[in-house]
Amino acid sequence: MEHDRARGLGVILLLVLSAAALVLVLRLLDSGDRSPEGAIDPDALGDVPAPLVMAELFIAEPSSSRLRALLEVLGGVDALTVASAQGAFDLVRFDPLDFDRLLAAQRRSYGLAENQNLNRLWAIGEGEIVQSVWAPETPHDFVHFNQDGTTTMWVNGGGGGFADRVAHVLDSDWEPLATTEPLYAARFAVARQTVFALTGSGVYSTDPTYEELVFDDGSTRGVLASGEPYQWIDTPTDGILVAYPTTAEGATGVWDTTTRSLIHLHALSGQPFVRSAISGDGSLAIGATFDGLLDVIDLSSGARTHSFGSVDVQGIDRALTLSHDGSVLVTVEKDGTVTMWWVADGSPIFSIRGAAVQPRWLSDVYAPRSASAVAANGARIALRAAATPESPTTWTIIDTDVRSWVAQACDDAGRPLTEDEAAALGISAD
Repeated sequence: MEHDRARGLGVILLLVLSAAALVLVLRLLDSGDRSPEGAIDPDALGDVPAPLVMAELFIAEPSSSRLRALLEVLGGVDALTVASAQGAFDLVRFDPLDFDRLLAAQRRSYGLAENQNLNRLWAIGEGEIVQSVWAPETPHDFVHFNQDGTTTMWVNGGGGGFADRVAHVLDSDWEPLATTEPLYAARFAVARQTVFALTGSGVYSTDPTYEELVFDDGSTRGVLASGEPYQWIDTPTDGILVAYPTTAEGATGVWDTTTRSLIHLHALSGQPFVRSAISGDGSLAIGATFDGLLDVIDLSSGARTHSFGSVDVQGIDRALTLSHDGSVLVTVEKDGTVTMWWVADGSPIFSIRGAAVQPRWLSDVYAPRSASAVAANGARIALRAAATPESPTTWTIIDTDVRSWVAQACDDAGRPLTEDEAAALGISAD
């Protein structure tokens, strides 16, 4: 009797184990046919619109693959094509104070430098040039659009095409900022009422050496540091100035733009970066190294969390732009490629190509390359198509705001975002 009971229990245990093994095999076989993350099986959707499904999946667990899938079911991002005035726009920038405006300096011709000094600033929007916002009486050779909304224009200071240049800085209302005297330089950054510049003689050679990093607030001009170790300066966020080294063996310098003192403990200080960006909420920074990697730095701890990508941003004025929360990075490369990255996993969301730099010869040291431009919040891109002096330059304006894509998918399905979903995305639920 006991023997029969034991045998019965053994048979039951064997059946249970066999069933478990069968389930495991079926799951493995099923996983081999399963679609990649983010892919949609149309038969499984029923009456639920695909965009809504992808929007809800992305809200629940944001990732680059789910964002790409959302873009696919939306049919891509909306784009507006605008044709500028005749000639090439070499230097462009979204107005940092109004992302609906694209500011550009017009070149009336290619060729030698003396034929390229008739510039105007234009506001481009809604499919056409809407106004000329500033027409200088004095011809200016180059224009630099600063992050804080000011514009630095500089003229040939010595009569030759390769001479040092004298800066005129205008604020957002197009009034000159006061300087103690004309400022000769090739690299500018502006923080409120203070102009920062890399100055030196022969800075337009193919191998420039800057002599001084200076500031000028209209009443005082002083030297922050020697300019020799640096090749570029910018203000990746309010309150700091970053100077970038000329070689990978060098290191960034970081200054407080108000006190003009070095910030030795800043996470960007001492880094071998060629450009950097800081998220609007101040949570993280990303620096591009000389070998093309993008290093992600947690600003609360100063720790480097991970690296990704492969980019060539040498010679680009604003090469890296982060969204406000740091989740999305937009890069502009030397060959005109613009890529949108999902920072958490370092994956590209999409990559598109505009015209490669200026269509005329212009070395890295002359003026900021800007064949493509990105708004300061990373939510709008301008891509330039190749142009000739006889035909208008064509720009494609693309909105890249991730939150708007999700809201659009929900709106198209007739189901507005809930308050919790809007809060998770950082937008209004209206």
